[in-house]
Amino acid sequence: MRRRLLLGCVLVLFLVSLTGCWNRRELNELTVVVALGIDKTKDGYAVSVQLVNAQEIAAKGGSGYATPVTVYQGKGATVFEALRRLTMKLNRRLYLSHIRVVVLGEELAREGIRDALDFLSRDHELRTDFYMLVAKSSRAEEVLTALAPLEKIPANKMFSALEVMKENWAGVVEVTLDELLADMLSEGIQPVATGIRLAGDPALAKSKSSVQKSKPEAVIEYEGMAVFRQDRLVGWLNEEESTGFNYAMRGLESTIVSLACPEGGGRVAIELRHVKSSIHARVQDGAPAIGIRVKTEGNIGDVECPMKVTDLRSVPPLEERLEKAIRASVQAAVTKSKTKLKTDIFGFGNAVHRDQPKLWKRIKGSWDQMVPAVPVEIHVDAKIRRVGTVTEPINPPKE
Repeated sequence: MRRRLLLGCVLVLFLVSLTGCWNRRELNELTVVVALGIDKTKDGYAVSVQLVNAQEIAAKGGSGYATPVTVYQGKGATVFEALRRLTMKLNRRLYLSHIRVVVLGEELAREGIRDALDFLSRDHELRTDFYMLVAKSSRAEEVLTALAPLEKIPANKMFSALEVMKENWAGVVEVTLDELLADMLSEGIQPVATGIRLAGDPALAKSKSSVQKSKPEAVIEYEGMAVFRQDRLVGWLNEEESTGFNYAMRGLESTIVSLACPEGGGRVAIELRHVKSSIHARVQDGAPAIGIRVKTEGNIGDVECPMKVTDLRSVPPLEERLEKAIRASVQAAVTKSKTKLKTDIFGFGNAVHRDQPKLWKRIKGSWDQMVPAVPVEIHVDAKIRRVGTVTEPINPPKE
């Protein structure tokens, strides 16, 4: 009897310790937000949310008339207030855990994004693995309202496109909220973000009929890289400069470099594989100096000139041109950022702090003013390993 009583008490204690689903939320009470756009207004912020129309993206069903997503906008003195004001337009609570991208309008970015990002980093419901984008020459609202071909949900298109380009193209950079905040709050490095723009008429981009054509009248596309000083946008890197930044700062899996043929006209396309880089600091005449090293291997992927790729003598000239092209891209990015934009996006200050801590302790207070004058040497080691399955070009050289 005593054993049964003891067992009953233990079971009661276990039941008391169970919390249950005290904060559960039913699916029919929520609407999923997949993208967030933040623009500046006179008195605060305009926050746009891209919401999924579940019935329209379901495998079965759907009216065929509604768009797969709907964009609503709320305004407020803070980002949080603007989101809450959206409840006046919606009959469901916003669910923010599935956000794929956050787009910042260029006007907001130029005035400063620190305050706008506070809610994103503070709210417990948001994950921080979404990508941060800056709308180039436009408002974030225009980017979010554009529909995308080949993908029902535009936010998924923006996210997956960055994932694909990360593995195949060096002209863009993928930056999460955590990375953006870390660079913004750290000494010796300044943040960057990917630029995105709407190509075409914004009014046509909202129409479902636009993406039902073989050639859409308006599309969203990535372009360049937004460069910040602290939390303010100060300028843009073009594609070549963005590529140079990635050579020096990112571990690239693959990209393509187009070179002029060593002999005569035509082009050769080299597929780079496994681009590795490092940045080091040294002391030169009592002041910091920076060295950037880039090492990569490449395969010949396209020969559009009369060149014998099987001739071993043709490889060294190509390697020299490849190294020169990579060095020029890195140099263009370095010159643009530290001389014209006067910001340290390469983390040269971090390199000085790591490699020359005594020097950094002495100069860190004036580092921002020193950046434009810091000398930077760029060393590139590129090797061509393979020439492809075709040993001779279709257009053979004349004997």
